[in-house]
Amino acid sequence: MLNWGSVRGGKSYLVDCASNSNGPWTQVAVTTDTQAVISNLVSGTKYYFRVRALGAAGLGPWSDIAAKMAA
Repeated sequence: MLNWGSVRGGKSYLVDCASNSNGPWTQVAVTTDTQAVISNLVSGTKYYFRVRALGAAGLGPWSDIAAKMAA
């Protein structure tokens, strides 16, 4: 499970995933929560994630990239 802090004014969050920190990136979730469960990952493989908020003002900047190992 991924989780992140809320962004003021954020109504939903877009989550991207990649197998390399430089991409290419694939959108894997859109949620109104500050967490997401990403499925269809290969166990023992390292993945990179980034998140950004969408609110009344439009899309925010991407978060810092986080790396996680799939369970």
